[in-house]
Amino acid sequence: MPKAKRTYDAMELSVSKRFGGGWLFNASYVYSRLYGNYSGLQSTDEVLPSTYGFSYGGNQSFFGQTYRPGGNANRYFDLDQTFFDAHGNANILGPLPTDRPHVFKIYGAKEFKFGTEVGSFFTATSGVPITTNVWTTRSVGMYVEGRGDAGREPIFNQTDLMVAHTFKIGQSETKRLRFEFNVSNLFDQKTNVWTYRFYNNRLHRTSTGLALNNIDLRNGFDWEGLLASQAAARGQAVDLDPRYGQAAQFNPGFQGRLLIKYTF
Repeated sequence: MPKAKRTYDAMELSVSKRFGGGWLFNASYVYSRLYGNYSGLQSTDEVLPSTYGFSYGGNQSFFGQTYRPGGNANRYFDLDQTFFDAHGNANILGPLPTDRPHVFKIYGAKEFKFGTEVGSFFTATSGVPITTNVWTTRSVGMYVEGRGDAGREPIFNQTDLMVAHTFKIGQSETKRLRFEFNVSNLFDQKTNVWTYRFYNNRLHRTSTGLALNNIDLRNGFDWEGLLASQAAARGQAVDLDPRYGQAAQFNPGFQGRLLIKYTF
């Protein structure tokens, strides 16, 4: 039984200017590693995109959730088959699902004497790791090639913008009318943020998934060959998920919000 390992190491470099002279500024860069075999009390190994066609049931939720609810409900550390890859390794250590080695952020704001304010925020981060997941007849997936075997999601970056202007009303020092426009994803970048990583069909996993009966996981096995031979014994082709390796969910596009506020 391997011990749970979830280690986060990071180095941060930052420079900032506190508000003064009508402007402020901050920039930071983080180089980090989130590494181990256990994704934490909230199982990020089991997060699914909204486009997958499946959700987890949650309390007081009519539409389901994209993550498994509950603290410390972690199938990818609770079951014996999830400790192994297909090469006989009994402790699958690697980058965990929310590992982003590089994160760069910069934001600033300027306040002009005539009442206009402008602010912007930019972030660029590494994509999260992609891990091939093969469904088994036990209704649980298996990381047959270890963690992070299929590369990473694309680099993610986004720019947000805020422009505001405040008008004084009459001679009063307290009555003001403020117009504020906030923009998320200014350049409408619809980056893929989650790739399908399920090799075979989840809907038929109990009948066409990888059957591990009489397989000694300590010795390793040819998982693709085993899937093929088991399918042939049923007179079928391997029940693949055609979406495997395809983009599944994208960053929302341009969004704008207008605020009008009257203070007195």
